[in-house]
Amino acid sequence: MKTHMNVPVFIPHLGCPHSCAFCNQKSVTNVQAAPSPESVAFSVGEMLSTRGGRTAEIAFFGGSFTGIPRKEQEAYLRAVQPFLKRGEAESIRLSTRPDCIDPETVSFLKAYGVKTVELGAQSMSDRVLRAAGRGHTAEDTKRASALILEGGLRLGLQMMTGLPASTAADEEETARQFVALGAQDARIYPTVVFRDTALFALLESGAYVPPTMEETVERAATCLSVLEAGGVRILRIGLQETETLGASIAAGAYHPALGELVRARTFRNKLEEAVCKLQKDAIFVYCGEKLTSLVLGQKRENFLYLTEKYHIKIQLNRTEAGCFVTDGQTTIPIGKDEKYD
Repeated sequence: MKTHMNVPVFIPHLGCPHSCAFCNQKSVTNVQAAPSPESVAFSVGEMLSTRGGRTAEIAFFGGSFTGIPRKEQEAYLRAVQPFLKRGEAESIRLSTRPDCIDPETVSFLKAYGVKTVELGAQSMSDRVLRAAGRGHTAEDTKRASALILEGGLRLGLQMMTGLPASTAADEEETARQFVALGAQDARIYPTVVFRDTALFALLESGAYVPPTMEETVERAATCLSVLEAGGVRILRIGLQETETLGASIAAGAYHPALGELVRARTFRNKLEEAVCKLQKDAIFVYCGEKLTSLVLGQKRENFLYLTEKYHIKIQLNRTEAGCFVTDGQTTIPIGKDEKYD
C-alpha cells in the first residue's frame, strides 16, 4: 500500500487584511518572508525527490492564499504545475479565510489542480470571532463552505479552542456546526499566546486568562469526539513544533505531543463511560498494539485516574486490533485502529 507525503509551502501572513489577536505567523511557521515562485518550485522539487513510491500533495499554508492578488496566486500555482503534469504530485491544498472565497475563485483554483481548500473558521460564534479580531462572521464560513463543496472541492475547516470570550460550549457547538457544514477534514488548534500580539497585551493586562493544560485537553477532546463521530478526518491537533516556536510562546497550553494527550483523553472518557455502565469491581481492557499508548495515557494516567476514582481493578490484555472493555459478561467497544497524526 502506498503511503502519502505532504509538501508544505509556507507563505506567512500573505493575503490577510486583518491582524487577529492571536496571530504571529512568522513564529508559527518559522518563515520570516514570503518565498518567490522560483524558490517555491525549487523547494517543492527538493522535497518531492525524496518521495519514493509515496503519493504527494503540495500544500500552501501560513497565510490567506486567496486574499493575495490574483497575479501572485497564479504565479505560485504556475510554479508547481510541472510537478502535477509529471505525476510527481497528485493535487494542491491551500488554506484561506472564509471571506476570501467566491464562485469565480473556486473555479480558478480548480483550473490549477487545487483539490482541497481549508478555511480558518476558528469559531462559529460571532461573539468569539469579534473578540479575536477575525474580521469575518460565522455566516461567511457557512457561505464559503457551501461554495467549496458545490464546486467539487474537498472542504477542510480549522478551529481554535481557548480564544478570548470562548467557552467549552462554544467550542463544542463549533465542532457540531463543522459536521453540519459537511467538513471532510479538520484541524484543532488550542490557543497559545505569542509575544508581540494583541493577545499578549491582553494577557499582560489580565484581561485574558488562558485555559490550563487540563482544561485545554478536555475541551479539545470533546471537539475531537464530535468531529470524528461526524465522519470528519482530523489532520492535526495543536501547532507543529519548529525551532523558534517555543521561545515565542508567552503562555497557553502548548505541548509538542498535544495531539497524543487529547486523543488519550478521548479514550479515558470512553473508558470511564464503559466503567460506569459495567459497574463492577474489576474490568478487563483488551487493546491492540497500535492503541495501547492512547488507552493507557501518558505514564498510565488513564488507568490511574479510573482506579482511584472508582476503586476498581483494571487489567490490560492484548488483542489483535481495536479496543474493547468487558467485565466477563458484557462487552463494550471503545476504539478501532486508525492512522493518527
